[in-house]
Amino acid sequence: EGRLTDWRFRLALVLGVLLLLHTTRRAIVSADEAQAVPPQSPPLRILFIGNSFTYGPPPFDREDKLQLNNLPRFFKLVAESLGHGVQQMEDTIGGCTLFMHMPSSNAEGCDADCALVDLPRVNGSEQCTVAAAIPKETLAPQYAPCPQLLMRQPFGPWDVVVVQEQSIVPAVRETRAIYTMPAVAQISEAYRRSAADAREQKPVVAAYMTWPYYNGSGGKCPDADRPGCFPLGNMSTLAGCGIADSLASTLASPACQAYALARGYASTLDHGADV
Repeated sequence: EGRLTDWRFRLALVLGVLLLLHTTRRAIVSADEAQAVPPQSPPLRILFIGNSFTYGPPPFDREDKLQLNNLPRFFKLVAESLGHGVQQMEDTIGGCTLFMHMPSSNAEGCDADCALVDLPRVNGSEQCTVAAAIPKETLAPQYAPCPQLLMRQPFGPWDVVVVQEQSIVPAVRETRAIYTMPAVAQISEAYRRSAADAREQKPVVAAYMTWPYYNGSGGKCPDADRPGCFPLGNMSTLAGCGIADSLASTLASPACQAYALARGYASTLDHGADV
């Protein structure tokens, strides 16, 4: 019995030592693994610039018109569901061209040519301004205009800036050349130069490509009540097509064809529209 007890004691001792070694080894491995895990990446800093295709109006039957189908918010939610942090902001105003968001037209500090924004989504204390030619009564509560955000960079240098043009403008060569291309060029250059020394990666300008309405907008010229959104001239003038032109006369020129197509008159057009 004494030998049996001694054998049991030795077996227990050996098992105890093995357990201690195993536990110690696991602790060492766990510490090494913890050191091997890279630190969490900083959140992506992204700015969205555009109009209603970006801020996302709610369905027509939704009573609360501030419950938006908001693209920046959806982007953040999807990214964070996959484990990627996001800090997002937006500069949006319905029906406007990208041109009105340019830094050269929206410097800090308001003067006679600009108007202070005071809306539910952009409080007046934020000191955001837009062109004074955009009537205040046309600024809907869903809008979140703040062109100054591009240069303010409240989270630090933007990693990505998403630009979205007014939906009909790119379909017409003349308005694309006058409005879209200069705006994209200036926003991209200002963004590239700002806080260049503080960047850890190459800045990205992403074009959010949208489309004219499926049935066009034949009943409403997009620039009719918003001259501040089209400061270089309205679309119908630049395209050489009067708003009151008959459908037959829209075949007069390629520019007129493109304008008519973008406004929903596709059934009247011959080939050759520049889209």
